[in-house]
Amino acid sequence: MPINRKKERYHYCIEMENALCQFRGRKYEDWATLCEDPKLLKRALLDVTKVIRKRLHSISMDTRLELTTSTTLESLATEIKEIGEDFNNDLEIIAKLLDFISRLLCFGWQDGKIHREVVYFQTKEQENEDFRHLDPNGFWDTFDQPLRERERIVLELKDKNIHNNVIARTMNISEYKVNQILHKHGRIKAR
Repeated sequence: MPINRKKERYHYCIEMENALCQFRGRKYEDWATLCEDPKLLKRALLDVTKVIRKRLHSISMDTRLELTTSTTLESLATEIKEIGEDFNNDLEIIAKLLDFISRLLCFGWQDGKIHREVVYFQTKEQENEDFRHLDPNGFWDTFDQPLRERERIVLELKDKNIHNNVIARTMNISEYKVNQILHKHGRIKAR
């Protein structure tokens, strides 16, 4: 039976569970039903704002962006604290979330223009983790196996005091790649 969202403001919401899990992992697994309780929802959302605040403090950004995102997040937390059966501030919360997203995407001054640039990147470990999550059946591991085998052979040859250039020619890879592998495993220092 479909949920009548006009009547039931707080209801089963798998989208909310998924969003909460983005920030806290399995802590909020199976919370879709608990969204029916405004007190539990409020507690979970305030917990997530703490996680967001902590992450924001770890990101390098200019002073103005830091100030506007922090202020917007605080006003969002204030609205979340008001969640309840008797008080409908859904639009205000949505507005604060949109404002927060606009700050993170570098819109500002309410002119529809972008006022700074964003650079997202991943470490190699984070990129590998993404591939593993995208491929739960293990294709990535079968793809990764030859690369690990190549690294093992390079390290084994290096242990036999074979010059990097000879290793590169033997393995049919560039000397640069050999140096990357050796550096990754702490066998040579970066220049």
